[in-house]
Amino acid sequence: MSTLSAPLWRRFAAMIYDFLLVVAISMAYGLAIIGITVLIKGAPEPGHRFDWGNFNFLVVTGWIVCIIYFFCFFWNKSGQTLGMKSWKLQVVNDANQYPSYQQSVIRCLIAPFSFFIFGIGYWWAFTNPEKQTLHEKLSNTKTILIKDN
Repeated sequence: MSTLSAPLWRRFAAMIYDFLLVVAISMAYGLAIIGITVLIKGAPEPGHRFDWGNFNFLVVTGWIVCIIYFFCFFWNKSGQTLGMKSWKLQVVNDANQYPSYQQSVIRCLIAPFSFFIFGIGYWWAFTNPEKQTLHEKLSNTKTILIKDN
C-alpha cells in the first residue's frame, strides 16, 4: 500500500459520493424525528408545518451530530467512507493508522470551513509540503491514495 498524497480532484469526487450518503442519512434522520414528533404531539393540521418550538435547536444539533458521527465512525474503523473507498482514498494519521475519534471530530468540525471559505483550506494543500489541507494539518491526518499492488 502506498502513502502517496491523494490529489484534490479525487477528494472532491469522493465528496460528491459522500454528499449523496449524507442526503440519505439526513432523510432518515428527518423521518425518525417526524415519526417521534407525531407519536408525542400528533400530526400537524393539513397545510401546517411541524413546530418543534424550544426543541428546534436540539433537532438541528442532533442532525449535525448524526452527520459528524457518520464520518468519524468510518474514518476511525477503516479510514474510509463509501465515497473514499470508491475513489481508493484513505484517511490516516501521522503514524499511518486510522485516525482516532478526537482527530476525526477535529477534522469534521474544521473541514466545512476549509470548503466554504472560498476553498482556502483545500488550496492550502498546494503550499503544504505534505499536501495536507488545512483541516488535515490541524487534525494531524492526511488523505492518501491507495494503489493496488
